[in-house]
Amino acid sequence: MRKLLGLVVLLLLSSPCWATYARVDRGTGTAQATASSCAVTLTSSAANDLYVIGAEAFDNTETISSVTVSSNSNATAYVGPISNSTHNTEWLYYAIPTTSSGFTFTVNFSSSVFHSCVVVEFSGNPTSGITDHNATGTGNGSSLTAGSSITPTQANSLVVVLGGSDAATTMSAGTNFTLNAHDTLSTGGIGIEYWIQTTATATNGPMSLSGSNNWIDIVADFNISGITPSQPWVILP
Repeated sequence: MRKLLGLVVLLLLSSPCWATYARVDRGTGTAQATASSCAVTLTSSAANDLYVIGAEAFDNTETISSVTVSSNSNATAYVGPISNSTHNTEWLYYAIPTTSSGFTFTVNFSSSVFHSCVVVEFSGNPTSGITDHNATGTGNGSSLTAGSSITPTQANSLVVVLGGSDAATTMSAGTNFTLNAHDTLSTGGIGIEYWIQTTATATNGPMSLSGSNNWIDIVADFNISGITPSQPWVILP
């Protein structure tokens, strides 16, 4: 019986349902029109965590040449560029640094322009194959949503929303989401909200603004296929 119980426990702990994300840290960075890059340093950041990076430029002609991570490979583009006419453009990147700690994330733009960037850290020891679905929306007003909903493939997935506007405003999280990073310039600002779902649930990434502005909304999820399940110690009788 003792061996059978041990086998059952081992199978349960090896199941993907035990794997999940958790928010760890946050960072925001701003840059003025004379700068061509935006850097965020997370002094307590750790290797093998997932870092979600959002960037916004306040025109529709800007490009990003790279998003570097100190002592590691460059970040990977996930969604973008997404533009709202001539007003603003957004990008969503992610990185999983494997060496060192206390990382600096630098978004390198093609020219000097008003821009903003934010970084949020999530634990879970992801490896690869974690990107899943995404959707985007643009508009004018105070209520942001992507054009359509996404539903994560798996339970316990991480859903993030990058919202931005072309005018200074206060952002508020949508239902079920937590606003984790909000960066505002006089020209506009961006924010990242997140929802760690216990059950895969459709969402269009809602977010709201204190004023009526031109906005962009990006919703995307990261599944748990590529993260290591938690395996706590179990003492058997």
